[in-house]
Amino acid sequence: MADDIQIPEIIVARRASCEEALKKLSESLSDVPGGCIYVTGSVARGEGALEGSPFRSDLDVFLLSDESGTFKNLEQIVTKAELIKVCGQHGFPRFSGDGKYLVVHDTASLLEQLGTRNDEAANTFTARLLLLLESKVLVGRDAFDAAIERVLDRYWRDYTQNQSAFLPVFLLNDISRYWKTLCLSYESGHEPTGLPDRTLKNYKLKYSRCLMCYSAVLFMFQLVKTKGTMTLADAKRMVSLTPTQRLEELGSAYSAGVNDVLTRYASFLKITNSDKADLLKSFSKHEFRHKRISEAREFGASVYRLLQEIGGETDLFRYLAV
Repeated sequence: MADDIQIPEIIVARRASCEEALKKLSESLSDVPGGCIYVTGSVARGEGALEGSPFRSDLDVFLLSDESGTFKNLEQIVTKAELIKVCGQHGFPRFSGDGKYLVVHDTASLLEQLGTRNDEAANTFTARLLLLLESKVLVGRDAFDAAIERVLDRYWRDYTQNQSAFLPVFLLNDISRYWKTLCLSYESGHEPTGLPDRTLKNYKLKYSRCLMCYSAVLFMFQLVKTKGTMTLADAKRMVSLTPTQRLEELGSAYSAGVNDVLTRYASFLKITNSDKADLLKSFSKHEFRHKRISEAREFGASVYRLLQEIGGETDLFRYLAV
């Protein structure tokens, strides 16, 4: 991290509390036979609000089996039961949808569906992109690392033939598609009622989901600009970092833009540091709602300025649009 990049206090504090919570969870869970458990969402990004009981931030969990075939149905049931119990003991809210999202994906399906028309319908598109953009392993490190390597290998399949000038266009396109899918899901999933709830979801989309996607794009731009290429090792490094950590690694040459984005993002974290009921009450007020959405547009503009500054002169920037 460059010395002149200033990390807002709320990001430092949230990051430490999330790391500690995930460490305790990991120590409380049994190993997964032939698979892994990883988390996504605000806690994996190091931004979760972990005050009070239960915590304000919930836990988004994915279960993944490797290709050994040993993570069978009974083992999956036992793992889910333990996971529900342990997460409750550590102060996390009950899993949403009565646990219906606690499904097991397998590494093979993440690869088989890549680029096919079934990718989104099978939910493998979302699982794969979240694995790469904001995941932290709880148990099953070997299976987790192997899954990331297998997925990245597919995106980097043309690297060997063009090592000195390889551009990660395949992954860039999927990240861009994922961002647009999130935006479309927001537009299509809401009736013209419940303005505070819709605005709050839009507000969060414009910050946390935007940074999740475009921190990776910025990281890719910076590597291509300085090295002319991006190696598989670079990609693994990118995946290991949270969105805010990726920004910190962009270097002192871009500290002004990075600090601007981080400062605006810290303001978002402070604004959303309330129970949902209190947030909805605030977002029901026209003046508050209008100001927050205006700030969200300014945040998006600051991310775009950084994209232009770092990637504007690279071929990779062109692929983002055409």
